[in-house]
Amino acid sequence: TQAKLKLFEDSKAAYIDQLDKTNVEQREYFDCRLPGLVSSLQDVDRERIEFVRRVLERSVAGEREMVTMVNKCREGMEEAVAGFCVERDQNIVVERYKSGDLPPVDIQFE
Repeated sequence: TQAKLKLFEDSKAAYIDQLDKTNVEQREYFDCRLPGLVSSLQDVDRERIEFVRRVLERSVAGEREMVTMVNKCREGMEEAVAGFCVERDQNIVVERYKSGDLPPVDIQFE
């Protein structure tokens, strides 16, 4: 029985030692490592969100700039269309392509 009592006491001491080590590791994990990890993940997520925000801001600014350019082009097109003058434009084409040649005479039947 002395041997069993000694084995019991040794096992109990080993269990208490392991329990103490486990509790120390558990406290270190939940008090230090886990909060540090969560904080690190929050930092990474914050950086990701800031990056997406900057990209979207640049995208919106680029589209706004593009809309401005397109509107200027439309204004120019409207001015050009408003400047159409059918008779003047026809006369320009006629003057450019007239040759001054007389049309040929009718071909006679032989």
